[in-house]
Amino acid sequence: MATPDPATFFKFLGMFMLIIAMVCGLGYWIVVLTKKYKPDFRWWFKYKFMHRKYDEVMVAGLMEDLENDVDEDELLRSIILSNKADPIKAREMKWVYSELKKCKGGKKNE
Repeated sequence: MATPDPATFFKFLGMFMLIIAMVCGLGYWIVVLTKKYKPDFRWWFKYKFMHRKYDEVMVAGLMEDLENDVDEDELLRSIILSNKADPIKAREMKWVYSELKKCKGGKKNE
């Protein structure tokens, strides 16, 4: 059995590392651009694509806020300041609130 040539080994090692770097770079840019242009993709995927059920307690509280016609940004601030949820969970609640608003018919015209 012949011993492999070191030049061939390093050539294939370099190609392998280059391919891995390109795949990781492509994945990085997909994540960055998705977060930039579709920041709510995580929750759209979770609730719309995977069809997970909403938390009933969270929806009940958000329905009360919807009846009181609370603004989404005000809702986000109140959730974070009252320490009900961490910032990621608060943004998720804001997304669920906006979906509830769409189901109800959007903003009220005053």
